[in-house]
Amino acid sequence: MASAGQYLIGYVSDIEGSLEAWYSYLKTSKVLTYQHLSVPHPVTLNDNCCFVYGGDVCDRGSGDLHVLRDLISLKERYPSRVFFILGKRDVNKLRLPFALHPKALALPARAYWAAGQGEEEGKVLHDRVARLKWVSR
Repeated sequence: MASAGQYLIGYVSDIEGSLEAWYSYLKTSKVLTYQHLSVPHPVTLNDNCCFVYGGDVCDRGSGDLHVLRDLISLKERYPSRVFFILGKRDVNKLRLPFALHPKALALPARAYWAAGQGEEEGKVLHDRVARLKWVSR
C-alpha cells in the first residue's frame, strides 16, 4: 500500500452503462471498496488512494444511471481524490440540449447520414428524431 504522501491510483474507462463491467472492476479494484446496496453509499474510496474514471460511462448498457450515481457520489465525497476524463460518448450527451434545440434544428445542417446506415444517403438532419439518432451513433 502507499506510504504517507503517496497515493495508489485506480483507473477504469469505457464501462458504457454495463453493470457487469462496473461490478467486475469493483471486485478487482485496490482503490475502491464495494459494500452491499443497502448502505447509503455502496462504493467507497480507500485511504491513500485516488480514482480516475477515463470516460464513456453511458450509452450501451442498461445500468447507465446506477454507474453514474456511484461515480457522482464518489466525486461528491472525495472531491480532491476522484477525477473524471470526458470520453466521446460523454461529450455527445453534453451537447444534446444544444443539438436538439429548435434554433439549432432550423439552421442549415452540416451533418449528413453516412451511406449504408439504413437511411437515404445525404438525408439532412432537420428533425429531432433524426438528429438524436445521428448524435447517438
